[in-house]
Parts: sequence; structure tokens; C-alpha cells
Amino acid sequence: VSASPDTAWRTDAASDPSGELAGASLLLAEGLMAAARAPEELVDALQAAQALNDMQEAVSQYQKALPAAGPLAPEVTLKLGQALQGVAALLADPAERTATANQARELYEAFRNAHANHPMRAVAEYERANCYALAGDPNSAMQKLARFHQAPFAETSVAPLALLREAQ
Repeated sequence: VSASPDTAWRTDAASDPSGELAGASLLLAEGLMAAARAPEELVDALQAAQALNDMQEAVSQYQKALPAAGPLAPEVTLKLGQALQGVAALLADPAERTATANQARELYEAFRNAHANHPMRAVAEYERANCYALAGDPNSAMQKLARFHQAPFAETSVAPLALLREAQ
């Protein structure tokens, strides 16, 4: 059984993430994320199912790309977390949604530990707070977002967004 022409490139590109096509998984994940629609834009179950499949594929491709990402590892880690949040937002089962949101939160915590001085640290902290909210823990989300009232996070470009999210 051969793959259809529209899916053959996915199989070929992701077959050897450490070889000649090492960047293919990252490019595929980027394309899937760029084409993704926000959950509130989906109008029926078929669109939601396709979006969930695409987001799960993006997660898989980011996971394949991460070990070979080298200096792009911090950015790939953040994008993997965002893809996991996208999956969580589309899951109907509360337990699955919580587990997936917590998986994304753990990635952001690992980012914080591995890249404490990275310029995108504030983004990781903001997304970590969003994961708490997505997992059904608004009190923890509020505590995390409150950090954007003080230095060092108050001076970051994501601070206004974090404060707006806190107000919501």
C-alpha cells in the first residue's frame, strides 16, 4: 500500500529527522501551525476533528524536530508547547484536556529551567499561566499572571498581553 500523493511528502520528510531532511519536521510543523484555525472559528465537528488531527501532527513533528534543533531548541520548545495548548483547546474530554495542558505547562517549566536568561522567557511564563487556565485552575493562572506587574516581567513586550489576560 502506497501513501497518497498528498501525504507521501509528510512520510518522506519525517522518516529520518536526524539525516538530510532534519529540518523537514520543523517546516511541516510550522506549516500546520500557520494553517491552523482558532477553535472558536470552527463551525462543525468535521472541522474540529481535522483541526485536532492537524494539531496532533504538529505536536508530533515538533517532537521529532526538537532533538536536532540545536540553537533553535528554545524556540522549538515554545512552539511545541503552543501546539500542545492547541490540542488541549480542541479536546472535549476534560481529563484529556487537563493532561495535555499540563504537558504543555511542564514544557514551559523546563524552558524556564534550561533557558532562564533567554529573551523568550517571559513568553514561556505567560503561556505557562495560560496552561493553568486551560487545565481548569484559574487561581494558579492569576498568580502566575500577577508576576507581570513587577520586574523583570513588567518590562517585557508580552506584559500588556499578560495583564489583559489577567483582567479577563
